[in-house]
Formats: sequence, C-alpha cells, structure tokens
Amino acid sequence: MYFQLNDGLNVYYEVLSCTDNPDAEWIIWLNGLTQSTLSWKLTTPYFEKTHNQVLVDFIFQGQSDAGTTFRTFEQHAQDIFYLTEHLNLEKIHIAGISYGGAVALRFMHHFPEKIKSSILISTFAYKTSYFEAIGELWKNCLLIGGYKHLIDAILPFGLGSSYFENPIIPIEILKNNRLNQMLKPENILALMKATEISENYLPTITNNPTKTLIIHGEEDILCPVQFGKDIQKVLPNSQLVVIPKAGHTLNLEVVPQLANHIHHFIKE
Repeated sequence: MYFQLNDGLNVYYEVLSCTDNPDAEWIIWLNGLTQSTLSWKLTTPYFEKTHNQVLVDFIFQGQSDAGTTFRTFEQHAQDIFYLTEHLNLEKIHIAGISYGGAVALRFMHHFPEKIKSSILISTFAYKTSYFEAIGELWKNCLLIGGYKHLIDAILPFGLGSSYFENPIIPIEILKNNRLNQMLKPENILALMKATEISENYLPTITNNPTKTLIIHGEEDILCPVQFGKDIQKVLPNSQLVVIPKAGHTLNLEVVPQLANHIHHFIKE
C-alpha cells in the first residue's frame, strides 16, 4: 500500500493484522540502510498472533519514492509520524535497526506521545572515526564499483564472524538476493547523507522517559556494544541486551533470540 506525504512523495507500507486479536498493540518496524520491508519477513511471524504490525520503506528505500533531495533522520521520523496519523495509530512500539534505529531515536524525541515503547537494534546515537571510515569505504565502493561492490564491502561489517562460520543462509545466496533487489546507487547515497550530516544525539535524548530496549550483537563492529551502553546511560527507563555470537544484522542472524527479547520486553 502507498501513503502520499504532503510533498507528494509516496511511502510504501504493509499492514500485518494480528491473527488472534484485531485490537492488539502495534509494532512499526524500521529498516536498515540497504534493507526494505522484506528484511523483516523472518521476524514478523513471531508476532503475528500477538501484535498488529506495520512494515515501511523510508523515502529512497524499497518501493517508496525517491525525492529530489536527501532526507535527514528527523524528516524520516516526521514521515513515520504522518503514516501513524494516516493509520489512526495512537500508541505504538517502534522498532528500528541501525539506520532505522537512528530514525526511532528522533521519533522518540519529537513524538513521545505516540510511543508505548522503543526498541533500538544495532544502532547509533553518535559517530566514531572508525564508524565514519566504514561509511566512507561504503560510499567509495558504491561510487567506484557500483552496488555489487557495496554488497561485498557491507557483508563483513554487517554480519558477525560467527555467521560466516555457520551461516543460516549461505553468503553467496545472500549476495545474489541482494543483487536481485537492484538498489539504485543514487538512492543509497541519498540515504547515506543523513548519517554523514548527523551529529551526536545523546545530549538531545538525555533523560527521555520512553521505555526502551537496546539490543546489540556481541560481534557488531559497525555499531559496537559500547554504542548501546552509551545510549542506555542517558535513558533512565532503558535496558540493554547483548546477544552472544551475533553481529550487526540481528534480523537475519539471530531472529528467534531477537524476537524473544522483544516479546519479553513488551510484556513487562
């Protein structure tokens, strides 16, 4: 389905209704940088009997439109707010991974009245020099070698070392699945711009009272556990979970564990 924003751009979204209770609470899942609604297909079945769910592609992602200029994390959050208004959702659980988690942080700050709880997965509130170096590597791979070379560069940072030793889906199949999506380099560059210009968001969210679950993989080298610890320090109503033998892409690497932690947190 599509929802048209005030600027005329269309946001693609999917609604997955709870099979056992149409009045169940709502979860909105927000994608990582090169992900789309498809990236949550392993996760959503764990919630189909307990929650209504919304999958959404940001502008420049998946089946959503591409704008003429990049969008900041704040603007993405505003788009999600408009979507919740369109769907008449009063209180939601917002769950974002990596890039989507950065958007969820902005949503927490600007629209706290909309949130029942926040789930921040493998995300960041600030950047280190190492994080920025990885971003520069990805950008150069995309500019010089195109989308295929970006995939080659992303996978070692996006997946934990344990995954390479015992992959759920073989690496070559993962690469081919990504290639079949044929993401446009200009759209990825537009998304990257939001990260490039973002500044330390920890002071902004300090003392935000939102009930928050922060989840990181023990082997995540892109957004290491320290990122999660630093977010937890400034959020008084938060808890941190570290999943062993997992990297950055938790909605692929450790789906049952991820779903279990979220279920337990939401029920509290």
